[in-house]
Amino acid sequence: MAICLETEQEIKILKVLDDQDIFSAGCARVCLNCTKQILEIVGYDNENPDNYILKLACGAGGLKQTQAEIKCFLEHKYAPLAKILAYGRYIEIMERVDVCDYSDMADDYDEDCSFADYLESNDEEYSDDEKCRMAEQAWEAIGILTRVFGYTADNGQLGINSQGKVVAYDYGYQAHVEFSQVSDLTEYVSNNIDTFYVYINGLIGILRQEDITLSKFEDVLITGNGALSFIKYFIVGVNHPWDNTPADYNTLYWDSSSSLNSISLYKDSYEAYVIFQASFYEGKFYSYQVIDQSICIDNVLTDEELKNRIVTKFKSLLP
Repeated sequence: MAICLETEQEIKILKVLDDQDIFSAGCARVCLNCTKQILEIVGYDNENPDNYILKLACGAGGLKQTQAEIKCFLEHKYAPLAKILAYGRYIEIMERVDVCDYSDMADDYDEDCSFADYLESNDEEYSDDEKCRMAEQAWEAIGILTRVFGYTADNGQLGINSQGKVVAYDYGYQAHVEFSQVSDLTEYVSNNIDTFYVYINGLIGILRQEDITLSKFEDVLITGNGALSFIKYFIVGVNHPWDNTPADYNTLYWDSSSSLNSISLYKDSYEAYVIFQASFYEGKFYSYQVIDQSICIDNVLTDEELKNRIVTKFKSLLP
């Protein structure tokens, strides 16, 4: 049975998403590799993360696809559909399938090609009985999606799950509302690390009922116009010396990123550091908090003296 995530669970999952885990992008959603940490948040500690993927809705179009896909799965639990392990408002955790890729057999596989062609091209892998069973499952999956959503090319996106069953793995695209289920935001989220993390932090803000809607947020990210609340991370501190001389505590260095994971990678290059989480609204700074630090005591500077200098340096970087 699919688990409906609590808001705090979904927020925790969003916080640990890594842009490096994106392996596919559709017209309104991106797919990421699942991780053990994500499954632990869901409560499936013993599951293998390699058996699952995570789908992230991009913009209002992605949200509509996700909602439609979840509804279809819950109402057709015994249909040949890829199983949804858990879902929130903007994410789904779905079983991973081996995609039946027959798109290279025809320019327009949904019209000029069929699942039968896929089976024929893999003739030696399956017995006649297996091919008959798989074909029946394929037609059933396509038939259900066509009845529920109308005919679209997405209905032919089939894969084979870990039990050897043919299932539809992308079944949230509705024929009668196609254009409202796409989003240009997908390209920005999948191809730009800063936009990815700004988007993730924006979704967290929306889930926490901050004063911004998904449609407005999507428009801001694409057009660059309007109000936008987001979070950025800064690390400020004393760098390790390049040679064996003592670290120069009189000189402070800094780096910034929209990703906490990315900024944390810099920690080993600092002799002493403080990581700040800064919040912005309409491009202007309005609050910060210290979320990590490693202040070394030096013969000249005490911890508190160095920290005060680092905080002063951090504030000087803010717009």
